[in-house]
Amino acid sequence: MPAPTYQIEDVIVNKLVLDLEEAFAEVLPEEKPGIIRAGRLQDDPEDARITVLVHVGDPDDDNWLSASTATRDKDLDRNSFKVAAFEVGGGQTWWRRGTVEMQFFGTQSKESRDDARRIAAITLGRIKTALESTKRVPGSTDEFSEAALILLVVKTTLSEGGGPPDAFIWRGKVWWQVLTGRVL
Repeated sequence: MPAPTYQIEDVIVNKLVLDLEEAFAEVLPEEKPGIIRAGRLQDDPEDARITVLVHVGDPDDDNWLSASTATRDKDLDRNSFKVAAFEVGGGQTWWRRGTVEMQFFGTQSKESRDDARRIAAITLGRIKTALESTKRVPGSTDEFSEAALILLVVKTTLSEGGGPPDAFIWRGKVWWQVLTGRVL
């Protein structure tokens, strides 16, 4: 039976899961995610308390798609990072895009508003730092001759939900993109 084949976006997601598991390996028990994995949450978020989910694209935004660097894109137009879209001889570069979504459900653990905010913010900070400092993603390749070159964090968000006196819910997201190259 042949070994499984992986495409570059899946390779990137799998490596980011490893980076995130490492980033949360030695944290205080109240800051440790109950789930770190690729894909949507299928479990009860209250049981996991803190979840960290890595996605290809953005499950909440159909516009956060991977795109050839030759494509005009408002998210790319605002930066000064320039790259040749195509090489003589058949190469091509892409922005492979994804998100890391975090949720903190303090509904059973009953943290104060300040403690809930601190835990949510430190979780988002660890996610962002893990992505920005990844050593696993750059240089990764798939079986279709596509290689990851650099990962950039594009934007983040963190918002409070739930409510007083002690049932706070926080949600955050980090949008990332990886410049990849493919030699045909």
